[in-house]
Amino acid sequence: MGLCLFSAAASLPGCGKRLQCPASGLGGDVELNRLKNRLVPPDSLPELSAAAFLAAYPPDMHTPKEHDEYTASQRDSIEPREAEGRALTGYLVAAIRAFPELSNCLDPEDEDWHLNLYPSPPPAGADQDSLIAGSIITEITPKWQDMRQGVWDFDTLKALARSHAEVRISGWVMYDPEHPDHLGRLRATLWEIHPVTAVEVRDAAGAWVPVGSPMPLASAFRLR
Repeated sequence: MGLCLFSAAASLPGCGKRLQCPASGLGGDVELNRLKNRLVPPDSLPELSAAAFLAAYPPDMHTPKEHDEYTASQRDSIEPREAEGRALTGYLVAAIRAFPELSNCLDPEDEDWHLNLYPSPPPAGADQDSLIAGSIITEITPKWQDMRQGVWDFDTLKALARSHAEVRISGWVMYDPEHPDHLGRLRATLWEIHPVTAVEVRDAAGAWVPVGSPMPLASAFRLR
């Protein structure tokens, strides 16, 4: 096994191949890769509803697709917000395994998990495509999957998404300039929570419970 490149490996059972992919990834937008691959949680996590997030962060900053082509003005507008942590509340409407990407060294086994957060309770019978089109993308990276191994389970997240559970998703604010063509189809904004550092679900009593806490899934979270 190769040398671990991240100090976070000390907290893991072993030093796996995921930790051997550097924070800069395998090329492309290296600045964006480093943001995606942050390994520590934010110092503070002000809570914000998904609806308020959509109102506060312009969905399209109209930048080039790579950070090294940003103007000074664009950097001044975006970079301070990418130093922020947020805890977003909303309704989980999809949990999707993403395709391999440069930030994860194109490893086919190292997929981000996309959690789509919708700003209001989805109406009964809502079309799934329309829910995704109106959602905020939040992403659990392979490194955070490793650090939460045995706590976060993709099947559990899928079950919560099928039930449109009310959730609170925390992590780093990040602007993804690569996908303006996805606006109105696969997302409502180019701003994301990426990487996700905490996932909680509202339980039947109205309290926030970390996903992975021992509880019977079928009855633990509050249904609309």
